[in-house]
Amino acid sequence: MVQSCGLACIKTLLFVFNFLFAVCGIVIIVCGAVSLHFMKGTGPLIGENYVSAPIALIVIGVAVFLLAFLGCCGASQESYCMLTMFSTLLFLLLCAEITVGVLAFVYRGKAKEITEQQLRASMNDYYKRIEVNPTKQAWDFVQEKLECCGVTSSIDWNSVGNVPQSCGSNPIHLKGCLDTLVAKVEQFSVYVGVAGFVIGAIELIGICFACCLANGVRS
Repeated sequence: MVQSCGLACIKTLLFVFNFLFAVCGIVIIVCGAVSLHFMKGTGPLIGENYVSAPIALIVIGVAVFLLAFLGCCGASQESYCMLTMFSTLLFLLLCAEITVGVLAFVYRGKAKEITEQQLRASMNDYYKRIEVNPTKQAWDFVQEKLECCGVTSSIDWNSVGNVPQSCGSNPIHLKGCLDTLVAKVEQFSVYVGVAGFVIGAIELIGICFACCLANGVRS
């Protein structure tokens, strides 16, 4: 009787966990979609590699949501196989998240240098006379939305042509786009890091609950 009550309690806790886990998955998908919209607008300036980060968030969010569904099914049916699969996949997802977090921390110091090189290289393509100029669109998008001009200041445009209208007028935007973009990326990284820590803690709890319920079902 005591064992039955204990399993029922763990089963309820696992349902609650998977509900929170599913909500986390939806939040991650939304954050990835919003970030992807911004990154697409700035892609030609900061490099297409940055677009992979929001896409990775969306993929992780979908994986989290599907895992939550699998966990609910395993708990409701008290299936040892499904619960074991759920805890194993959850552990692998946690390992993948830790790996991505470590790599992001290792390479964060190079973000500003890489961004500056990409920005200065893209300025040469701004005044290309082509029907659709994604570089021009990206620069205009960044300079209008972030109210900045050039890489470090509007003077940077003197080497390739006139100061674009997207830099504003009376007065021209004073701050450069490099520091603004890097600040945005760093702010985004902090949010992702905090979210990753919270989700990782939830995943560890979920693994414990799933393993306990699976052992209880098997016995």
